Amino acid sequence: MQALIFFFIHNWRFSLTVSIVIGLTGVGSLFLLKRESFPPVDFAKVTITTTYPGSTSTEVEEKITIPIENELRGILGIKDIKSTSQNEQSKIEIRIDINDPTVKSAEVISDIQKAIDRVQNLPPDILERPRILEINAKEIPILELGVIGPNDQRKRDILARKLKSRIEDVDGVANVRLVGYQNK
Repeated sequence: MQALIFFFIHNWRFSLTVSIVIGLTGVGSLFLLKRESFPPVDFAKVTITTTYPGSTSTEVEEKITIPIENELRGILGIKDIKSTSQNEQSKIEIRIDINDPTVKSAEVISDIQKAIDRVQNLPPDILERPRILEINAKEIPILELGVIGPNDQRKRDILARKLKSRIEDVDGVANVRLVGYQNK
């Protein structure tokens, strides 16, 4: 190791040239990097939710979750399926295999929609057909803001509504939700 250090000390011109080349390569690569303010993010997750009012978790599993899962089993590009059956609701979470270069998320989601449409023996008294929701970056909140303090004469609520309006006017803001807000 000492020999290497002494080599660079004694050959300072060579050391300077190598340092300049490395520095210029680094600066040059900065201009070639792909940069985006809001890069597209694919979480490769889909959620299927079905509401079946007045049913038990066993009924939901037998009449909704299992038939949907059986239809989904033949779809290529699905990494895994996780389902939850509870009273009055079936929730199926699907992860798409993004490590496989032949799999395209949009095609798999389309195949999932077709599979859901093929399920025929769902109970007639479900509120609506199973809802498919693709999890994407636009639906995840970037900022959560809390307005706290006394609510004398509803001043805090008025401030929250004004703040909501101002934030919605900012370019690039897709949605502003009031959570825990009492609308009286």
